[in-house]
Amino acid sequence: MPHIALGGEDRTDEQRDLRMELRRLLTRLWSDDHARELADGDRTTGAKLAAVLEHDIALGALLVPEELGGHGGGCVEAAVAAEELGAASAPSRLLGDAMSAHLLATSGDAELHRRLRRVVEDGVPAAVVWPAQDATWDLHQIHPVEITGAGASGRFRYVAEALDAALLLVPARRGAEFGLLLLDLSREGSGVELHPAKGADVLRPLGGLTVAGPTGEWVGLAEPQRVFTETVALGAIVLAAEMIGAARSCIERMATYAGQREQFGRTIGSFQALRHQIVDALVAWEAARAMTYRAAAGFAAMTRGTARIDDVEPMARMAKAAASDALGEASETCIHVYGAIGFTWENPVHLAFKRWAASAQIFGSPTEQRVRVCQHAIINAGGRAGGALRVAG
Repeated sequence: MPHIALGGEDRTDEQRDLRMELRRLLTRLWSDDHARELADGDRTTGAKLAAVLEHDIALGALLVPEELGGHGGGCVEAAVAAEELGAASAPSRLLGDAMSAHLLATSGDAELHRRLRRVVEDGVPAAVVWPAQDATWDLHQIHPVEITGAGASGRFRYVAEALDAALLLVPARRGAEFGLLLLDLSREGSGVELHPAKGADVLRPLGGLTVAGPTGEWVGLAEPQRVFTETVALGAIVLAAEMIGAARSCIERMATYAGQREQFGRTIGSFQALRHQIVDALVAWEAARAMTYRAAAGFAAMTRGTARIDDVEPMARMAKAAASDALGEASETCIHVYGAIGFTWENPVHLAFKRWAASAQIFGSPTEQRVRVCQHAIINAGGRAGGALRVAG
């Protein structure tokens, strides 16, 4: 299958090397057959790939600072990895590992830094418990776990990558103070219930979490809202890059198939109407990819102290909205290009369509993201105008 010529988003040799190494590895260890087996419920299918990602590439340590035992990579590197994994429909723990690493590293708490070092050294899979359906990215709006004298209590219906985690980082509240509840699932008893939740994406199972009783370890945070908003914004960018990869694969597949499939004595790719649909998907993908890597670069600048989360959050939201739309268009068009076979379980295109159906909703739908960005722009404009701006009701 021919590959789309990628633009200049890889700014460093390290980023180019990471992309090429992941592409070689996924070509060797992962295929459409593996993805179908995983979708059929064989959770052992990806064991070899997971071992290589963890031990040979140490993907879980990609965003961990070097002084804490990691690679010292940033959001752009995470986007590169997510795009290649998304293009291959390959399972990974990149979303959970990236969010966990950022939350622990930027918490400002020495004990959490030591915990992150142990997570890297022991290869502990971690996940940030944030409701998948939330679009606010606001700690005060999600009903965090309540900590009282009797213990902890709270419930989250849908959490991405929680089922395979050994350490859960749960937003919590103790009185007027917001912070973090650490749940080590290898130690916790009956106070923690984790169960599968139904979701469209068969390659990324969702989990529900119920916490009740004296369990977990409470850690207060100096700037909880900032830390959690940054963490969810990072997750949105990783999801966007993953969807960009899946959309790229759909475009490559339909372009290849349109050049092979014949109808009325000519390849279907020669029909102008079909070519227009493929090009429309390509144009949407190119725009969304540029927005995703711009958001990733902005996030990386924020971690270096040269940008603010107030600037990066709208970029992350717009990137995720654009990537969601691009994958939706590419996967639907790809199914139509394939015709009847595109609707079968044997054809892998349905995996990309289901990834879109799920990922587009995680941390907010495209419409919700754009509404939030508009609200952000109106508030900022009102502030610059001395509060004189009025919004028609």
